[in-house]
Amino acid sequence: MAIYFMKYQPRQPREAIQLTLTREGSAAVVTCFAPFFRITGSTVWTVHGDRYVARLTDSGWEADGGTWTGMRFEGPCRLLMGVPCEPSSISKILDSVSIEHAALSANDIALASYHPDTEMWRAVRTERWWHAFRVETIYQHANVSGDESVKGEPGARWRPSV
Repeated sequence: MAIYFMKYQPRQPREAIQLTLTREGSAAVVTCFAPFFRITGSTVWTVHGDRYVARLTDSGWEADGGTWTGMRFEGPCRLLMGVPCEPSSISKILDSVSIEHAALSANDIALASYHPDTEMWRAVRTERWWHAFRVETIYQHANVSGDESVKGEPGARWRPSV
């Protein structure tokens, strides 16, 4: 009797955001799923203390052993501007957030650009500046959305993760 192991693609968790790295002229590569991603200056990461997911260099976004022109965070999400424990603002529910070179967009609408001299992101239409963003699934803090179709864990309260 022989036992065979088959390798299956990992299933996408229902309550996760899909990060896809992009490169001009080539196919996109999905790198990971997570309930949230932090963008601090020129670095994208998930949990504090873990290795970065991607970081902006002079030649592009360095990630997964390669250089990429951008990335896309897909799935129902929300963008928290500023530090997570005291965001300066929180977006409505978005379908995607993307970064191409040094430009951040939400639902394909330009939102901010990165300025390496200050290590900050500047709003496109206003004089607002941010050190950090957090892209998080709408299920992370479901009762913030006000959308009855969004179901989080029973009894979960909105408490920003630090």
